[in-house]
Amino acid sequence: MEPQGRSAFEFGAFRFDPAERVLYRGPERVPLSPKAADTLLVLLTHHGRVVEKNDLMQQVWPDTFVEEGGLARNISALRKALGDGADGAQHIETIPKRGYRFAAPMREAAVPRGARRGTRAAVVGGVVLLLAGAAYVAFVHEPRGSHGLSSIAVLPLKNISNNAAQDYFSEGMTDVIATELSKTGLLVIAPSSVRRLRRDAPLDEIGRRLQVEAVLQGTVLQAGDRVRVNAQLVEIRSGRLLWADSYERSLRDVLSLQAEIAGAIARETRAKVPAETKPGPAPRTVVPDAYQAYLRGRFFWNKRTEAGLRKAVEYFNEAIAKDGTYAPAHAGLADSWALLASNFYDAVPPREAMPRAKTAALRALALDDRLAEAHTSLAYVLLAYDWDPAAAEREFQQAVRGNPGYATAHHWYAHCLLAAGRPDQAAAEMQRAQNLDPLSLSVNVGVGWCSYFARRYDEAIAQYRKTLELEPNFAMTHQTLGLALAQKRLYQDAISEFQISVALSGESASAIASLGYAHALAGAPADARAQLARLAELSRSRYVPAIYMALVYLGLRDSRGFATWFSKAREERSEYFIYLRVDPSLDAVREDPKFKPSLAPALPANSVRNL
Repeated sequence: MEPQGRSAFEFGAFRFDPAERVLYRGPERVPLSPKAADTLLVLLTHHGRVVEKNDLMQQVWPDTFVEEGGLARNISALRKALGDGADGAQHIETIPKRGYRFAAPMREAAVPRGARRGTRAAVVGGVVLLLAGAAYVAFVHEPRGSHGLSSIAVLPLKNISNNAAQDYFSEGMTDVIATELSKTGLLVIAPSSVRRLRRDAPLDEIGRRLQVEAVLQGTVLQAGDRVRVNAQLVEIRSGRLLWADSYERSLRDVLSLQAEIAGAIARETRAKVPAETKPGPAPRTVVPDAYQAYLRGRFFWNKRTEAGLRKAVEYFNEAIAKDGTYAPAHAGLADSWALLASNFYDAVPPREAMPRAKTAALRALALDDRLAEAHTSLAYVLLAYDWDPAAAEREFQQAVRGNPGYATAHHWYAHCLLAAGRPDQAAAEMQRAQNLDPLSLSVNVGVGWCSYFARRYDEAIAQYRKTLELEPNFAMTHQTLGLALAQKRLYQDAISEFQISVALSGESASAIASLGYAHALAGAPADARAQLARLAELSRSRYVPAIYMALVYLGLRDSRGFATWFSKAREERSEYFIYLRVDPSLDAVREDPKFKPSLAPALPANSVRNL
C-alpha cells in the first residue's frame, strides 16, 4: 500500500508517516484507527486522482465483505481529524457516484535517490496488496524479530464466507491458533476473555482490559477442502501493523498451518519457547470431516451450558468416529463428560460420566502424551472422582509444563491445591489463570473461592462483588457470594444472594440447596425444609446430587438426616468430597460428636493420606 522509498507525506500542517501509519499535526500525533490510517494511505498514494469506492474498499479490506457505510465512516473520521469544513478547508473530495480524491496540495518529502516508483507498483490487489504493505512495514522498516512483545490477544477471526453456519469454524480456528501461540512463551489471553469484549472494541480498550501489548487479527475462509487465513499483528500502543501474512492449505494440513502461524509470530516477537514446549514431530494431517466435527465440538463446549456440553459430546464422538487417532477430540470428549458431572452443572451422575471422561483422557494421552489438554482432563478426573489429589497434581504439573499458557490447567490445578489444604499456593495458581483469562467469570469466582477457603471472607466478598461488575447475571457468583456472607453470619444478605442465584440458574439444585442451608442457619427451619421438598420434587425429573440434601441437613444441624444423605453422596462419588477436610461450612461440626462418625470414614485411606 506504500510507495517504496517515501519517508512521509506532507500537506498543510500535517505529516503522515506511512511506515508507522501515524498522522502528525505539527509535533502532535492525531489519533486514527488502523483502518482510517490505511484509507488515508491509499488516498495519499493516489494523490490528485479519483480512487473508486470499490477499489478503495478492496485495498483497505482485502477479501473481506464490508458495506459502503464502513468506508463512509472512515472518510468521515479522516475529515474530522484533518479539520475539513473548518475555514473552508478540504483535504478529501467526494466524487459523486464514483469515489474520493485527496485534493489538498502536497509537498515532496525526502525520497532516496533511485527509490521512486509508480504508485501502481504498490497496488497488487486483494490480499497481495495488504501483505505487500505489511511486509514493507514489518520487514523493511524494522529488522525481523525486533518487536520484543511479551503479551498478545487473538481477536476472533472474521468469517468471510458470508455463511453464518461457518461461525463455528472461525471461532474454532481462533481458539486453536491461540493455543498454539500460548506454547511459544508469549502470554496469550484466553479466547474466552477476548470474546467478552465488544467485537468493535477499540485497541486502547482491548489493551486496557486485557493488559496486552498487541493483537492478532484477521480473517478465515473455509471452502470445500481448502482453508485460507489472513493474519495481522497490530501493536496496541501505536496501532502500527507489525506483521502480516496469508496462508492457504488443504484442510488436511490445517494443523501445520496453525503451527506455522504461531511460529512466525514467535519469531516476530522474539518469544523464547520453553524447553518443555518446543515442537516435537511435524504436525500430522487430519481427516477434514473429523477436524470440522472437532471444531463444532469446541464451539459448543465453549458455551459452558448443559445443552452445549451435551452437543459437544455428540460432535467429539463424531470426530473420533471419522479419525480415531486425533488426540484433541478425545481430550475434548473427556472435558465434556467431566464438566457434565461436576458441581454446579450436575447434569449426569459422576459414576456415569467420570469413567467415560477418564477413558477418553487416557486415550488422548496414548495418542499424544505431550497434549496439555489431555493431562488436564485426566487430572480433573483423578481429583474429582478418584479423590486422589496427589496423582492429580502430577498430571496438572505435567500440563502446565507442556503449555504454561493453558488457563484451564492453572484454574483446575488451583482447586486441587485447595483440596489439599494449600490455599496460598492455590491463590497463586489461580492468579496465573486470571492473568491468562482475566475476564473469565469462573476464574474470577475462583479467585474469591481461594480467599473463602483461607477463611478471609471479606476478601472473598470483595472479589465476588468485582466479578458481578463484569457480569451481574452470573448465577455462580451470587451463590458463592452467599456462602461467604453466610460464614460472616449475614444470613439475610446470604439468602438474598441465593434467591438471585436460584432465579438466574433456572432453579438449579445447587442454588436451591444453598438457599435451604442459609434458611436453616438463619433459624428458619420450616423454610429450610421447604427447600428440601423442592429438591425432592426436582429429583423426579433430573439428577439431584445427594450432597445437596446433606448440605441442608447440615444447616439444620440434623445429624441423622446429614448422615443418611452424606453416605449416599459418598456412594455417588461426589466431587464435594475432595474439599471435605477444608470446607469452611464444616468448621462448626467437624469435631461435633454427632457429626464426627459421618465425617471420619468419608474418604478412602489413600485419599486421607494425600489430603
